[in-house]
Amino acid sequence: MNDNEHPDRLKRTRFLLLTVPSFELCFAYATESALLTGCALMLGASGFQIGLLGSALWMGRLGVIAAPFLVRLTGGRRRPLLLILTALRYLFWLPIVLLPILRPEGAVWYMLLFITLASLCAAPASVLQTSWTVAVVPKDDRNRFSGSQSALMLIAAIIMCPLAGYLIDSVGHERGFSLVFAIGIGIGLVAMIWYYLAHDPGLADNSMPSLSEQVRSALSRPLFRRFMVFYALQAMALTAIIFSINLIYLKFLGLSFVFITSWMAIGKVGKMVSCYLSGRASSRFGALANLKVGNFLLCLSLLLMFVAQPETLFIVPVFLVLFNFFDGCVDVPQNVLIMNWGNQEEPTVDLSILTVVAALGGMLGPFAGGLLVELLEGSSWSFGSYVFLPYHLVLAGSMGVMFLAMLFLPRTRDANERPTLALVQAAFRPLTFMREILRR
Repeated sequence: MNDNEHPDRLKRTRFLLLTVPSFELCFAYATESALLTGCALMLGASGFQIGLLGSALWMGRLGVIAAPFLVRLTGGRRRPLLLILTALRYLFWLPIVLLPILRPEGAVWYMLLFITLASLCAAPASVLQTSWTVAVVPKDDRNRFSGSQSALMLIAAIIMCPLAGYLIDSVGHERGFSLVFAIGIGIGLVAMIWYYLAHDPGLADNSMPSLSEQVRSALSRPLFRRFMVFYALQAMALTAIIFSINLIYLKFLGLSFVFITSWMAIGKVGKMVSCYLSGRASSRFGALANLKVGNFLLCLSLLLMFVAQPETLFIVPVFLVLFNFFDGCVDVPQNVLIMNWGNQEEPTVDLSILTVVAALGGMLGPFAGGLLVELLEGSSWSFGSYVFLPYHLVLAGSMGVMFLAMLFLPRTRDANERPTLALVQAAFRPLTFMREILRR
């Protein structure tokens, strides 16, 4: 029997896959970004080691190469693998929970090791989850599904971000980091229950093509090939941006964790709204047009971080709200294009290749940024009342890479997509634009 003969089971599975990333995102916001950077700085990490830390998060994603083969070893089933990989990911994080308290010699290097191992498990799991979603969500429903999924994920972030910052600042950094990491793992474990309850239809074709055949198949499709280049450059830019912005927050502006995470949570409210609107707009205008416009606006919002100085901290909340809003405008159409332009019968292979190229770009971004910061340590440049450090130089280079990435986005559109200019023109009539995208 197929899933159409079990509508209740299919409906339950779609609900579980819609909500499961929310629990995983709680873990991510408790263990990554500014919190992870702050913990590493507390343990004595240098600027170069902070860059290596960002690279380690992406280095582990190269483990996704094994995903297509692992799926076939389980008879085409994704659920057993997701359960095993998720359990291993959190297991590798347990030693990191103890590092802020024990603070052994070489703690930063231990952190790098275990984060790399955890990332090796997280990358295949992410691909398998997306592949599972493609199998149970029809193509016509993916814009709204992705928008709703992103909105739910952000509700979790809105709760987790300020809670994490408050605990770290109030309990003390040593115990605070350990407590927040442990809470993140506990919430993330709920995802394992969701995977267990969901129905996995498996793969119709359980053959084992060679890796060279998989790569040739992906590279033979022009749309997918251009998107691969965009995806790699975008990952390189965004990881370097996160690296530089976190150092600007903590070392240049001297912000507290509760300040950063509270405004991040408020920014996630804006992202929740933009994810919903972007999903609707992608249904009306097409995902490609929305991705181009959203990426351009996201890049422009970074200019605010060059204006933010210790005397003008009010700019940081404005930046966080705008950056998160435009990030939502990018996330939804990008996820839709990943699902639409990949192999529809067996997406695991294409998703794995995309993750690998993104991992290579994501490794290079913070590594190059950390190396530059290390080489220019102690340097600064003044222009009037504005002071700029090497972190700002990394940010400027990252913006250039983002604009370069946009040049590789395909010009070819699906039949139901409208030109990018049509979206831009419609946006200048906000009331008409909102009525159009919200119309059922």
